[in-house]
Amino acid sequence: MQSLQIKLTCISIPWLPSEDPEAR
Repeated sequence: MQSLQIKLTCISIPWLPSEDPEAR
């Protein structure tokens, strides 16, 4: 269930320099 939380966090924070090539 941690994978879901990580995905939610990624969607909640699209301005994070993690793995968001669309946010650039």
